[in-house]
Amino acid sequence: MNKLVMSLLAAATVGTAFVTPSQAAEPVAGNKCAFNSSTDVTREAGWQIGHIRGGPLVTGEDGTLVCEVHVNNNTHDGAHVVQVSYPATGGAVVVGDPRVINYPATAADTVSLCTEWHGASGTLYWRGGNTTTGDLGNWSTTPTSCGEALSIEPNWPTCPIWLAIDQRAGTNIAEIWQDCEPYEPII
Repeated sequence: MNKLVMSLLAAATVGTAFVTPSQAAEPVAGNKCAFNSSTDVTREAGWQIGHIRGGPLVTGEDGTLVCEVHVNNNTHDGAHVVQVSYPATGGAVVVGDPRVINYPATAADTVSLCTEWHGASGTLYWRGGNTTTGDLGNWSTTPTSCGEALSIEPNWPTCPIWLAIDQRAGTNIAEIWQDCEPYEPII
């Protein structure tokens, strides 16, 4: 019995010795980055406000979960308009508290969320999947597409109110301020 235990320990030790330091250890399980936003009515037109959060993500190593919002680009190495980092120590779990974000974007822009894991064994990039094909996404060691681009929807229920005002006043405040579609009367 002792020989069997020693053989298993030796095999496990030899098996782990062949893992190269350049290979990034994939986080075990959990949630990546997420955010929500809507048109910021307290600022000039073309701004979004919301919250970004990360995890909980079981990491298995020390590192940092990085969440980035990209406007009009959908790649990890593209420019971001918001970046939030959540550190993990002790190889445990990253739990990123929601943080308020503001960024410039209108209904004409495409918005993407990129998730990266910068761990002790290397950097991994989350390649978001395509829900229509059943692809849930995966981690990659090379920067790729962040996944599906998000669209900014007009703010409801405020759009109908602004549109009603526009109809009576002959203005286009809803279209400019709230990224609402122009008023079209129901026939």
